[in-house]
Amino acid sequence: MKRDVNFDYIRITAMVAIVLCHYFQILNCWLAIWFNVGVQIFFVISAKLLSNKCFDSKTEVASFIKSRLLRIYIPVWVYLLCLVPVLYIVGRGPSISGLIMYFIGAAGFAKSGILGLGHFWYITVLLICYLLVPVMYKIAEYSQKQSGIKAKALSALLPIGAIAAFVFTPYKSYGVNIALFCVSYFMFYNTKNDENWYKGKALKLLPVALLLAGARLFLDTTEMVYNPYYDGLFVTVTKAVGGLFLFFAAYEILLKLKARKNKIVDYISTISYEIYIVHQFILLALLEFVPFFNSGIIGKVALLGCALIMSFLNAVVVFYIKSLLKKGF
Repeated sequence: MKRDVNFDYIRITAMVAIVLCHYFQILNCWLAIWFNVGVQIFFVISAKLLSNKCFDSKTEVASFIKSRLLRIYIPVWVYLLCLVPVLYIVGRGPSISGLIMYFIGAAGFAKSGILGLGHFWYITVLLICYLLVPVMYKIAEYSQKQSGIKAKALSALLPIGAIAAFVFTPYKSYGVNIALFCVSYFMFYNTKNDENWYKGKALKLLPVALLLAGARLFLDTTEMVYNPYYDGLFVTVTKAVGGLFLFFAAYEILLKLKARKNKIVDYISTISYEIYIVHQFILLALLEFVPFFNSGIIGKVALLGCALIMSFLNAVVVFYIKSLLKKGF
């Protein structure tokens, strides 16, 4: 399949949104919540690209699972191997059970986390999504042979099931994000042979995205913000719809601008996925436990400076990780 340069620009946009979200968090700025859609945009991009992949044999399924696991685990393991020894040295080392959960990608369910890395929930969700891809492929293939109503019911099975599986647990947002991935996958699969798969989607999603964003803006000023169902379901649905809308809107804008490929865009896009996987390190939550960085505006500016340096180092390390992956490491 021919590489679509528009996806490179959308990946970079999502990566920048993630970085800005965390930088604004460092500065305790309210703008952070409005950039908190980068992870959702990456979910949609992954669903789009994977909707073109076939799984006609067990070998293809095994190869896909292996490649996906390595692409997630290698960047995570590299950073954990660098960070965890430092935590033990300063007397803040994690429990063995917590450490195992982080290394296998189950950090989202870890009862005892690693200091500064409590935001690793998306790794767990992404692994679940990837494991569901071969299943979704079989459902999508079968549903295409069915009538309209039956096909839609089959496509709705996994998204509804994902939300239902988590709605009465402390992990309500997981179900919504998995549902976003599933809905996106089935939508893209059903339109993969349509050259105009993107047309009209942003316009249809705009009223819903604006309504949800407006409602959140209003409710964030009330006590509803402390309700687990508000935070776990409503806020996450708002981000999911916002991420889907922004994906389609960005794609149509890029088409109109006739975005072109260049070496800088290609390189940044190449490392954007790995930066997204380990973006928690950009937040540098660990440094927030150092008294100096909590001593007024000077400390926050210094913390922001450290985060910028970490972002650069992050990109350099990811470059070498990509090199190892290409060599079959």
